[in-house]
Amino acid sequence: MVFNGLGHHLPGEDSGDAVIVLQVQDHPEFSRKGSHLFIERDISLTEALCGLKLVLKTLDGRSLLVENNPESIIRPSSIRIVESEGMPIPNPHSNRVTYGDLYVKFNVTFPTALDKDTCEKNQMPSSTSFADRDG
Repeated sequence: MVFNGLGHHLPGEDSGDAVIVLQVQDHPEFSRKGSHLFIERDISLTEALCGLKLVLKTLDGRSLLVENNPESIIRPSSIRIVESEGMPIPNPHSNRVTYGDLYVKFNVTFPTALDKDTCEKNQMPSSTSFADRDG
């Protein structure tokens, strides 16, 4: 940022410019694109299929609850948009401030193995075979 005429001033000469250089440091959890914020969360396969309650700590220190009901399955790499939880967007014509959105990307982690008892207890209904559909 350059502030013209606000720098060093010598008697009988024009003032210099004040130059400020800002460096944006990456955040360990959030990334930003314009006014929108992005975050990724790993969730288990059980949470993806059976619902979840995820608490996110916002940049301003609030706890934000992101819920998913069992009726709505979360697919791997799916994104949930939480409206107005991004960065502020100042409006020069009004005192009202609006906010960008928060995008939560879900990385579904799959188990590496299941034991036989777990598979038998949680067996999914079988799909109709091709022979049954035709007959």
